[in-house]
Amino acid sequence: MSSPPQPEVHTVATSDYDRATVIEPSDDGWSVELDGSWSIGDSLNGGYLLATMAKAAIAATSVPDPLAVTATFLSPPSSGRADLAVTVVKHGRRSSVAEVTLHQGGRQHVVVSAVLGDLGALDGPDLDPPAVSLPPLEQCVSIHDRQGPNGMAPPEIFRHFDIRLAPGVGWLTGQRPGTATSGEARIGGWMRFADGGEPDVTSLMLFADALPPAILDLFHARWVPTLQFSVYVRARPVPGWIRGSFRTRSMVGGLLEEDGELYDSSGRLVALSRQLALLLPPT
Repeated sequence: MSSPPQPEVHTVATSDYDRATVIEPSDDGWSVELDGSWSIGDSLNGGYLLATMAKAAIAATSVPDPLAVTATFLSPPSSGRADLAVTVVKHGRRSSVAEVTLHQGGRQHVVVSAVLGDLGALDGPDLDPPAVSLPPLEQCVSIHDRQGPNGMAPPEIFRHFDIRLAPGVGWLTGQRPGTATSGEARIGGWMRFADGGEPDVTSLMLFADALPPAILDLFHARWVPTLQFSVYVRARPVPGWIRGSFRTRSMVGGLLEEDGELYDSSGRLVALSRQLALLLPPT
C-alpha cells in the first residue's frame, strides 16, 4: 500500500529530548542525527531509538499517538546521521500501522512495527489495574548518589534524567548480586527529565527503558543487550514525575523477559512494556 503524502515536519526543539529526536524529511523518508549522549557504554539506548522511530511513524501517518510499538534490534547503530525508511501498511479509521527501519551506510540496525491511533478519541470502557506501590519520592535514592552494579559509574544517559530509585535494590547499598536461581528481580522509581522537559507519548518509550535492568540485582553481567522491546501506550501523560516499576520473573540460559509499568503524576497507568534480553555473564 502506498504511503500518504508526508506532512511538513516542524523541528522546534525545546528540551534535550526534543533536540535528540528531531527527524527531518529526506529523499528516502526521514533522517535523524543520533545523539551519542543517550548511550549506555558504547550502545545507544533502545528506548531512545524506539522513541525516535515512533516519531517517524507519527509523521508519516499523521496519526497522533503510538498505541503499540515493537522494535527488533539487529545490530547497534552509531551516533550520527541515520536514515528512517517508513512504510505505511494500513491507514484505518481507528488505527494505522507503519513499519520503520533504521539504517546507516546501507545496513539495517533496527526494525519497528507501530500501531497508531488517537488516544483522545477512545470512548470505550476502562479496567484499571491494581496500582504499583512505590515509596514516596523523598524516601527514594538518586541514582547519581550511588554506583551501579560492579561499582560502575552511572552511564552517560543518566545525565539527562533525574531518577530516584526505590530502596531495596541491593547494589544501591553496595551489596553484591546473589546467586539465586529462583525468585523475582524488581526495580522501581520516580523519573523525570533533568532539564525540566515534560513527558509525552513518545518519551514514554524512553522512560520504559531508563532504569538499569532488574536482573542485575540477582546476577552479575557484563552486558544485558535487548533483542526485542515492546511498549504499549495507554494514555497521554500529564506533566510531572513518571513512576515506573519493572520486574523479571524468569530467565533460561541467560534469556530473560522484563515487564514494566509506567504511571504519570496523576497516578494513571500510561504505558506497559516488555523486553526480551540476554544476560551476558562476566568473562
